Amino acid sequence: MTAFIHDGKASWYSRWLVLIALLVLFGLPAVSWFYLKEGVRFRQRIHNELIPKDTLTAQARLIMGADTLTWADLAGDVIVLWQEPGKDLDAKQAHTAWARADTLWNVFGAIPRVRMLVWADAVPERQQPLPSAGWQRAWPADEAMTSLWPDSVRGLRALVADTALVVRHYYDLSQRRAWAKLAEHLAVLIPQPPKPDIVLKREKEK
Repeated sequence: MTAFIHDGKASWYSRWLVLIALLVLFGLPAVSWFYLKEGVRFRQRIHNELIPKDTLTAQARLIMGADTLTWADLAGDVIVLWQEPGKDLDAKQAHTAWARADTLWNVFGAIPRVRMLVWADAVPERQQPLPSAGWQRAWPADEAMTSLWPDSVRGLRALVADTALVVRHYYDLSQRRAWAKLAEHLAVLIPQPPKPDIVLKREKEK
């Protein structure tokens, strides 16, 4: 036993075993606890940010291309609606906004039940090409349609609504962080595809 303790290799081996044991007993649970806590904080933050704010009026009419629709026709999709950059933005700001919109489409555009709309408050006099084919331009069919954004929302305004037409959050997309927040919210709001039922194969009869 004394020879084992004083043997160099055995001594280092013992230290490694102790270190591994301490890591397993205290280190890994601490790391797991940290990530679990951060996950709880993330879910709580997202929950607070996505508290229902308003509802898109189901029967309000809008024009998309050659079609006249109501918001009710779009129910079932998660709707991203952002105000088309206007004359209040300089060329560089407008280019940046369109580029970020294109990036957002590249990430979420191919996912079913996601509708991305560029909103004009009136019939656009001159329509700039949209950043991606998946974005659709829309504007109100009725002059009496109320504004989609509360007065407190400034800048390059946008909103996200869930499949029940409930507005979950407003954004000022002139702020870079707002695009990241919109992406986070989309990832949470997009309906998850149903999981296929597990079918167990019966054993072949002998």
